[in-house]
Amino acid sequence: MFRLRGKNDDKLKKALSLNNGKIQELCDALEDMIRENYELPPSRIELKIKKSAEYSEIPDLYYAPLICITGGEDEIRITGVCDDIEEDLSAD
Repeated sequence: MFRLRGKNDDKLKKALSLNNGKIQELCDALEDMIRENYELPPSRIELKIKKSAEYSEIPDLYYAPLICITGGEDEIRITGVCDDIEEDLSAD
């Protein structure tokens, strides 16, 4: 989303805006899931996220899309993709 926002395409920027009903629905759904402590299944994506202390309790896979949607300045990097989720789960 960050890369798409960097393009000078007004149509695209409007589509990714919180003024777009579908994007607002997505943001609301994510916020509801955070409030309800909905547990996400394991992810194949490994993230490194620099976030402020007030958001430290929010799982990265909720936080990352919210920051992308709202246009926050926090640093989000995909550091890897794990192909062996089932193996990782059995190690716990």
